[in-house]
Amino acid sequence: CERIFKEFDALLRERRLDFRTQNTAFSFSSVASRDRGRLDVQLDAAGEAHVVADVWRHPVVRACCRQLGLREEPLFSGVVFSLPGASVPQAWHRDGDHLFPDRADLPPHAVTVFAPLSDIASPGLGATQFCPTTHRMSDDACNSAEHHVFAFNPMRAGSIVVFDYRTLHRGVPNTTAGELRPLVYMVFAKPWFRDHKNFSAEVL
Repeated sequence: CERIFKEFDALLRERRLDFRTQNTAFSFSSVASRDRGRLDVQLDAAGEAHVVADVWRHPVVRACCRQLGLREEPLFSGVVFSLPGASVPQAWHRDGDHLFPDRADLPPHAVTVFAPLSDIASPGLGATQFCPTTHRMSDDACNSAEHHVFAFNPMRAGSIVVFDYRTLHRGVPNTTAGELRPLVYMVFAKPWFRDHKNFSAEVL
């Protein structure tokens, strides 16, 4: 993952796209900015999907997919890199929206699996925060409600978190002096679902 980061960092420098110090928003088919100091590289589009093969074969992941009627192969996978000094929290967001704006009660059509590649044992490395139950709330209800915020901290390298695609979450700042935080993710979905939100069609 460090090699992948260096390759995309170099490509973005050639394009003069500064995701380190400026909140420059960009989205390509293989990489996108996720607020200042964070880079999301889609492993499939980069030809590196094999990186996560062992993770998506995890028995817990496979059991969740079978229980929810999801395909047992990821829709797509990637790595979110949180850079040292990423001083602002991500905006609260859902990885995917409700299928229908007025039907927040539907069962999951997709789930996200997170697996950190380094120990997240201190607040400084930037744990992921979640707002439980928001996958069953409309956008209006989410905006008006007070939410309980939860984070897995500490979270050891190789641990996994599985959550509904519609759950509000965000990454908090990585305030370490020099530690890059890579977090692998995979999206598992119903056979008919396709994601059109997280990456554009433009090729870097």
